[in-house]
Amino acid sequence: MKMNKELRARMRTNAGFTLTEMLIALLITVMVTAIVAAGIPVAVNSYTRIVTSANAQILLSTTMTCLRDELGTASHIKIEDGVISYTNSHGAKSAIYIGEDNDPRIYVHVNTDNTQTGGYKYPLVSREASDNKLHVTYVINGYSGGVLTFTDITVKNGDETLVSFPVFKIRVLADIS
Repeated sequence: MKMNKELRARMRTNAGFTLTEMLIALLITVMVTAIVAAGIPVAVNSYTRIVTSANAQILLSTTMTCLRDELGTASHIKIEDGVISYTNSHGAKSAIYIGEDNDPRIYVHVNTDNTQTGGYKYPLVSREASDNKLHVTYVINGYSGGVLTFTDITVKNGDETLVSFPVFKIRVLADIS
């Protein structure tokens, strides 16, 4: 019985949270939630910008490496209207060019049967590497003394320039005397 009396006495006490304390705790929780919720879009945008910038730098580096690999062993190089025509290391007539507006990737066309329509074309850089609407543009400055010079190799996302390289030179091994 003594235990019962103690239990009843404890139950009658007003221990616990008051309505005011509960409202203050709820208000603090709502404020913290609002601050965190406001920060999420900023964090997502920052993450997206950083990832896009990193992908652009990787795409630029990959494109420059592929151009060097493709043209470093070329011969009979001609430049006309932004198209680089050459004979590749296997003796096939080839060309490097930028596709149309709806597909602005850089393509290599290998003409295996020496006709205008023969052969096959493939992207210089894989489709996976140039995903997310990133594409590379370049200006061919010229070809002289066994050196092919590109200026303003740029990675763009739509019309926005993400990263660029001012001058890129490729020494063509077949033309070294």
